[in-house]
Amino acid sequence: MIMIVTLFSALAVTLPGLGSSSPNIETILNSAMAEVTIDPKQEYECLLYRLEDKLDRLEGRMKKLDDQLDPDKSEGPSGTTGDQYAFSAYISDTYVSGRTNGGLKFSSVISNVGEAYNEHTGVFTSKADGVYVFNYQGVTYSYSKSCYLTLFHNNATVVSSYSYAAYGRLTFGNSAVIEMNKEDVVHVAITGSSSCYLYGGVLSTFNGYKI
Repeated sequence: MIMIVTLFSALAVTLPGLGSSSPNIETILNSAMAEVTIDPKQEYECLLYRLEDKLDRLEGRMKKLDDQLDPDKSEGPSGTTGDQYAFSAYISDTYVSGRTNGGLKFSSVISNVGEAYNEHTGVFTSKADGVYVFNYQGVTYSYSKSCYLTLFHNNATVVSSYSYAAYGRLTFGNSAVIEMNKEDVVHVAITGSSSCYLYGGVLSTFNGYKI
């Protein structure tokens, strides 16, 4: 509209006789200006709609970015792992000989989704509140008269398993479903045993995952 007004003014200045010599031209220009004139109310509503649409898009992008930066808000497997946590590991040594007590290090990792299991300490640390499933098993060998294996949540006993045989070579273990808070820890240890001999390798394992 501004451009048309400017054009009309320029014509009026440069051609002062235009109106008198051609009375129909002024009428045609006025008619054309009326056709392209935008109702201010409609123009405002159109602008408001566009601003609201851009604001909605911006809010959506900000929420997506916030979810990506905060792993606890991540939407499952859409990211790298989301809030999925799972691991499986076994004892690297061929034998665990004559241990009476202490934590076991399942230092050979098969999988560690979410990187919550520490193969150097044998400890799983929860990175998110939730319900987790854990299981472990061991295989005794000769000279292992008795052996206790215990699953600990923080410092509390959850479940234990026991093996006794004069000639060893028994498979034993246990499992548990634990409701955990963020930063809680779980590990397996030999407890209350006078002579616990275990086969290592894939025979003695520790596994866990978040439901």
